[in-house]
Amino acid sequence: MSTHAFTIGIFIGELPIADLDHTLERVRAIGADHIMVHSLGAEGSIGELTDAQADYFAQRLEAHDVRPLLVGGNVFKDVHLNDLEID
Repeated sequence: MSTHAFTIGIFIGELPIADLDHTLERVRAIGADHIMVHSLGAEGSIGELTDAQADYFAQRLEAHDVRPLLVGGNVFKDVHLNDLEID
């Protein structure tokens, strides 16, 4: 049996983020511990947050027991799944 504990992370950039706290609740409900994020939906881009907004974002993560894995740029891809047309 392994002595390593594995955790799950999720990229929340394609989830509809109308309410970040609700999104973080959903993240925990599916069992993820970490998030990758570049935008907070209606609250704006991570890169445009003020220091106070960034502190508040960190407090919200902590309140939901979610840790950041990647915060900032969208480094994985340029296409959103919602933009693809299915034939």
